[in-house]
Amino acid sequence: MPFWKIYHSTNTLTQEEKSTLSASITQYYISVGLPAFYVNIFFLPLTSDNFFVGGTPQSQKLSIEIVHIARQWDSARTERATYFKNKVDEILRPYTIDKGVQVEYCVMQGPPQLWRINGIDPPEGSEDEVLRERNRALLEESVKT
Repeated sequence: MPFWKIYHSTNTLTQEEKSTLSASITQYYISVGLPAFYVNIFFLPLTSDNFFVGGTPQSQKLSIEIVHIARQWDSARTERATYFKNKVDEILRPYTIDKGVQVEYCVMQGPPQLWRINGIDPPEGSEDEVLRERNRALLEESVKT
């Protein structure tokens, strides 16, 4: 499960841009093997009187908190982190830097053992193959309704 919380200045992203950005983020995770329903993206608009950096109100900024639980990587492997950050930059650039909007993000990882969807442990959270396959089928069914 990646959770992307995108805090943004009001009027920096149109509804169409939010939709295309969400699709691009989701497509990245699909390309690395996650189902689309694992990807959660939240757009949280903030007026400049509620968005400060260094004590200064912000009117052209995105601050993004990315939480990874479904898949982890060894933080000692810096090449993996660099690859991911480069992909994030590639996804975000048309909506931020190319438009003169400042962007900052951080990535945090959490243990998959503390994650559930609709009361079901996602398959990646289980090392038991039978449980993993049972839960995969349950999850796919639970998100259809």
